[in-house]
Amino acid sequence: ADIGSITTLPAARQLNNCFPTARGTVCITSDPCFVDPAHGDYRLSKNSPCIGAGTNGCDIGCFAYVPAAFECGIDYAGITPTAARTGSFTAMARGTDATDVTFSWKVNGGEWTEYSAETAATLDLATGRNTVHLRAKNGAGTVVEGEREVIVAPETVYLSKTSTPAEPYDDPAIAANDLKVALAFCAAGTTLVVDDGDYGVDGEAVVDQDVTIRSVNGPAKTSIYRIGKQNDANARQCRVMRVRTAGTVLSGLTLSNGCYSVIKTIDSASCLLMNGATMTNCVVTKNWLTPNDYRGGAVWSNGGKIYNSIIENNTGGGKYGGGLRQFGANPLIADSIIRN
Repeated sequence: ADIGSITTLPAARQLNNCFPTARGTVCITSDPCFVDPAHGDYRLSKNSPCIGAGTNGCDIGCFAYVPAAFECGIDYAGITPTAARTGSFTAMARGTDATDVTFSWKVNGGEWTEYSAETAATLDLATGRNTVHLRAKNGAGTVVEGEREVIVAPETVYLSKTSTPAEPYDDPAIAANDLKVALAFCAAGTTLVVDDGDYGVDGEAVVDQDVTIRSVNGPAKTSIYRIGKQNDANARQCRVMRVRTAGTVLSGLTLSNGCYSVIKTIDSASCLLMNGATMTNCVVTKNWLTPNDYRGGAVWSNGGKIYNSIIENNTGGGKYGGGLRQFGANPLIADSIIRN
């Protein structure tokens, strides 16, 4: 979720899961592990850190989780792309039969560890996609299993129109062909290198880690655009990109054909919405914001930094123009051009 803090309730009841960035003062920021959010199933899976994390042990979320008589799940603290490929995990056991529980771990096709009552584990992982397995055994000798998929980000991920893609996309020859696929293999500190070409996105691409996204040969050779017709009143929220992290850098890209046509009275952007990020040597052009929108433009920047960029030929909304809305703490725009 991406919500503000609940200010009308006592502090003890202000418990939200805001992933990946906290909003407010009493949030957890782990992946909520919904069952199938892509298809609208927002029930909590057995790996969810939201289970029992609310006030007085209640679950965070709309749907209370009902465990089996005995089951196990895996909470994942996460890693960053460093030379030491390890991840921190916590075993969770639930249910009326979850007494005197011990745990055993395995990564991918490796060997199971010895059973231990210790719930925390630091496990060696491979770059790319990993499956972490957990066995839990209770005092009666009943054994249940759980697993969780974990992606370990390479330090560099590649995006290309001409490669034969293969995970983890850490070499130009096996680069991803799709921007969203490439972003799924990025973590804080990853550099995403974009080869020449035009890359379409069906719905906005979301950057929720401090990632550097840079082209090989600059904005004249590299574009990211929204798939679909321009000036589409039925397109609704179809901006090109949303950047949620202040440490993200966008460099050497053309961003175009964004569209935002929801009638509302809060901030919006037709192409790029960024919070504290940096954009340099980019071109933002041919994006459209419905006249009914209150404010925004092609770029909506909350405390962001913009250098050596061109924002041109964008259609504005009801207020603040079609090019840029720049505000927040210490915003900066330098050596850039904004024009019709």
